[in-house]
Amino acid sequence: VFGGPWAWDNQMMRRQSAMVVRRNLLRLMTGIASSLLLMAGLMYLVERTGSEVNLAMVFDSLKAIPLEVLWLYTLIVIANTLARAVRYRVLVDTRTGAPKTRFAPLLVVTAVRNMVVDLLPARIGELVFVGMLKRACATPVASGLAAVALSLLLDIVVLIPLLVGVALLPLTGPALREGSLPAALLVTLLSVFAVLVLWPGLRALVRWFQTIGADRSWMRRPVAFLADISDALNQCRHAGTLGRALAITVVIRLLKYGGLVLLFYAVLSGPGLQGSTAAVTDVVAALVASEVGASLPIPTLMSFGAYEAGGAAALGLLGYPLALALLVLLTVHIASQILDYVIGGICLVVFFLISPPRRDHRR
Repeated sequence: VFGGPWAWDNQMMRRQSAMVVRRNLLRLMTGIASSLLLMAGLMYLVERTGSEVNLAMVFDSLKAIPLEVLWLYTLIVIANTLARAVRYRVLVDTRTGAPKTRFAPLLVVTAVRNMVVDLLPARIGELVFVGMLKRACATPVASGLAAVALSLLLDIVVLIPLLVGVALLPLTGPALREGSLPAALLVTLLSVFAVLVLWPGLRALVRWFQTIGADRSWMRRPVAFLADISDALNQCRHAGTLGRALAITVVIRLLKYGGLVLLFYAVLSGPGLQGSTAAVTDVVAALVASEVGASLPIPTLMSFGAYEAGGAAALGLLGYPLALALLVLLTVHIASQILDYVIGGICLVVFFLISPPRRDHRR
């Protein structure tokens, strides 16, 4: 045999690399196709109304955003990233006897997470964040997954008082008031279900697996991993950190939607849109709907199409022209994505510079 075992290893590595490239290329092509299909459908619906939205109009809207608005939005994004990193540190540093997580690497990883969550569909980017957290901060995967799960839960919980407030505020439109209470009820039920799954549900599942897998060696590692996640969740609850994390989540939501509302109104005052108005509550509702659309398990590229569809549907139900909704939301999406990718790309380079190299276990 020519080359010995090293030739065989190299051949296997080339095959695995080719498979990874083909798989990622297929996902990329699927994402592009899905985004183009959704955007084409939205533009077709706009044409049916007698209006038009095209890339030239979007480009003109992007150029018209004032520079001071972009700088202010950049500062808001940086502050939001800092707040997210603080929340992750609060949730991760509940392990008894474990050293405190270093904040600088955690901040870098959090900035990259903001990019990959938008890049990959259905929150798959959160798993990339967990892996990067383990490599840069030596955080156990179970603790990282627990922190991500609790962050998502807290993001949902803070929407409940917002929806209830909108429903009770007499200054909001009738359509928004009528839809807010059912939405608040749905979010509340979703939060209760998530709490039951994360704590008693996961604990009961671990005990059941331990019972049926006592004599099955192949089940020991996955059951031990689930037990580690359950322990990490319990430590967060018993350490009293959920209250602090919830307060930080309120700050994160205010910064996020405050920055997007700023961009929304900057675009709304741009060329061809002067005289167009929108209530702040309606804009926030549309931005929340856009975020929900982007989180759906649709294989889009950078959430394009799904983000615009969610927000445009909300604004359409509130009585706004579909052409206006699509133009503004697409412009806001592109502007925010450009900044997220610039910051995330820079921090990704920093991540590879500061992360310890992977150990080669081959002998």
